Amino acid sequence: QREPLRAIVLARRITLWLLYAHIGCVIALRGGFHSNGLYMLVPAGNKDDETTTLDAGYTNEVGLGAPKDIIKPDGKLPEESPTEIANTDAAEGEVNESNAEPPKVDEQAPGFRVSSDSAHFHREVGNEASGDNGEEEFQERTYKELVRRSGEPEEQAKPGKVTRRPSSENITFDDYTKKHAHLFDKVLELEKPDGWVLKKEVESVSIYTKEMPGQRLLYFKGTTEMPVAGGIPEALKKLFKTEDRPKWDDLCSYAETPQYYPPLYKYAYAQLNAPAPIISKRDILTLGRFRFEADGAVVVALHSEELKDAYPSRSDYVRVNFKEGGYVIRPKNEKGDVLHVTWTGLVDPQGWLPTWVVNHAVIKQGLSLAKLRSYILSTSK
Repeated sequence: QREPLRAIVLARRITLWLLYAHIGCVIALRGGFHSNGLYMLVPAGNKDDETTTLDAGYTNEVGLGAPKDIIKPDGKLPEESPTEIANTDAAEGEVNESNAEPPKVDEQAPGFRVSSDSAHFHREVGNEASGDNGEEEFQERTYKELVRRSGEPEEQAKPGKVTRRPSSENITFDDYTKKHAHLFDKVLELEKPDGWVLKKEVESVSIYTKEMPGQRLLYFKGTTEMPVAGGIPEALKKLFKTEDRPKWDDLCSYAETPQYYPPLYKYAYAQLNAPAPIISKRDILTLGRFRFEADGAVVVALHSEELKDAYPSRSDYVRVNFKEGGYVIRPKNEKGDVLHVTWTGLVDPQGWLPTWVVNHAVIKQGLSLAKLRSYILSTSK
């Protein structure tokens, strides 16, 4: 009687070993394992399996109980399971470094959020986004409407070779604009007519200069109106297309986008030919952000930024310092296809140019708006 019982026990053990071997092979073939363990999401406080879990969703030890929540005995993923694979790169067959950090899950950042480990945006809109009524915050909602009106897919982020700005991680669009409100408010102050002196009118563009206390250089401002069939979405698309600047600026020989995380910020780099042989060529690196206004306007705030590792100063170029300024674009009619545009700021061309020469030539900054205007009118829908 003992021999059949021993045979039954042995057969059960062999069956269990084969089952565990089958489960292990299925998980391995699906790319779920890493040298550091398995990335997964487990509800906080889940003690039903023998897995050591972290709140961020990383397991560094896979117990015998873990596979039952992930894969069925037939080798298929369950349709609904309390445990989800969080590392999508692994699920798609990509190999992560052995020392890869667990993906960060920020439960406290609603609305428009950018994952810190991805070039794509993740939207989470719910009651917590901005009050109990479930409505999105103003900047996020207006940006979605702008993308819809453009008739084109939302632009994806371009990380480039530049380190991402820490202030842009795990933050909503609305909170980001609030954090940099002083930059936008300064541009709106420069838009006002107080203290500006009209210097020239060229191709429907009025160019002004302004003295500021304690500042040796003059501020500039150019204003114009233009019909644009696509309205503000079309104008912003042309303005933010850095690579097209040589098409409308005859002094620009090259331009590129070092990094772009819409709708939060964008770097732009350009090389400029000298207007005369005795003047050195210039280059400029700016950081731009934009904010929607309640009256329908859009403010683009710009200033120079240093990226010494990726864009060091060159011996054959003098780096321009765009101290502050930007664009204000306002719809002039109900349809929104006539725009009033203001381009303003303070620029230090650097180098050995005397102050009086710089101030005499400052109106050329306003003239660049005339070039941009001609380009938008000739290429808009």
